[in-house]
Amino acid sequence: MPRSAIAGRYVDLTLDGGTACVYYEESGSGRPVLCLHTAGADSRQWRHLLSDDAFAERFRFIAFDLPFHGRSDPIGEWWTKQYRLTAAAYVAWILATIEALRLDRPLVLGCSMGAAIVLRLAARHPDRVGGVIGLGATAHTSRRYHSLLDHPGIDTSMLAATYTLGLCAPQSPLRNARENMWLYLQGAPGVYAGDIAFFDGDWDERSALHSIDPTRTPIAIVTGEYDYAATPEMAREAAAQLSEAYLEIVPELGHFPMIENYPRLRPALARALDHVSRSA
Repeated sequence: MPRSAIAGRYVDLTLDGGTACVYYEESGSGRPVLCLHTAGADSRQWRHLLSDDAFAERFRFIAFDLPFHGRSDPIGEWWTKQYRLTAAAYVAWILATIEALRLDRPLVLGCSMGAAIVLRLAARHPDRVGGVIGLGATAHTSRRYHSLLDHPGIDTSMLAATYTLGLCAPQSPLRNARENMWLYLQGAPGVYAGDIAFFDGDWDERSALHSIDPTRTPIAIVTGEYDYAATPEMAREAAAQLSEAYLEIVPELGHFPMIENYPRLRPALARALDHVSRSA
């Protein structure tokens, strides 16, 4: 499927603090899969998936830009305060998108901070999601934020872009890793830092994972062996607390598998989609 077949649209969300016009792209038909991008990036990270003909026969993939990201609007009088993402706001934005697009218990596929939040969705909102996949999912992490990410004397977009370039596996094609870097170079000042602060804020799902009913909300975790931000060890720790979770550590992949090396990710993603599609 050529990228020209991907349809882009806007939808208005009503949120605490104001409204936001949110951009999303979609392709395929069948069961909806809502795709969550990584910190400081946008939905363009999912274009390789949205261009996959074989998957498009079974799934309707929807990838949206969070408020403040990519082509979506910020919320309220954004210029009056520093942007900081909280777990509560993140969940609210996702649920508002599900409601606005009239999705009936979609599968949710997230990477990095998107992989973290899908665990909270499964634990606390099983009535709203049918299953979740986390690419690099961890139940808890800390010390991600650094003050240099907000330093006025530093090109913070370049700092984020070069850092994320280093999070790709050495085997990933350079063009693809640079494609991801290009997205980070376009992030608004303070957004990447505000997203990273989410990890050091109120996000911690370790005590909630045991409450997830795998027959109602199946979970899959797929992690690259070269991911040093959400390591294979962290993935195994999270999976060990989850009943019947599918776990796969994929060789020669880093932190951004869906964009840095989609062909390498695809077989594992197919198995994960099969696993979480068991829910009604």
